[in-house]
Amino acid sequence: MALGDLIAKTLPKAFAKIGTDVTFRLITAGSYNVTDGTVGETTTDTEHKGILSNVSLREANELIQSGDKVLLVPASEFTSGPTVTDQIVISSVVHQIIEVRIQEFTGVDLTYNIVLRA
Repeated sequence: MALGDLIAKTLPKAFAKIGTDVTFRLITAGSYNVTDGTVGETTTDTEHKGILSNVSLREANELIQSGDKVLLVPASEFTSGPTVTDQIVISSVVHQIIEVRIQEFTGVDLTYNIVLRA
């Protein structure tokens, strides 16, 4: 087993001890309704532990604003990585995903740094 795999395997245990409860909401586009012209969607919620912090002023740019948050979660707990079409729920507040940054080691995804906006 490669070092990256070993690190990825131990991260969820560390996050379980110090992380905050968050809900990852995977949003899948459904079928098109010709009557009202809308596309339905299906949501699937999974519970995770993550570390939440504020965006630093240095990170603010055209996309990321100073009031945004960054959520750090272990990548090994996700069957597919989060995308900007998904949502994160923290303390019943729904956050939009603005950007997903992947931290990897030896080709193994270790963590996702997810920029959020309420």
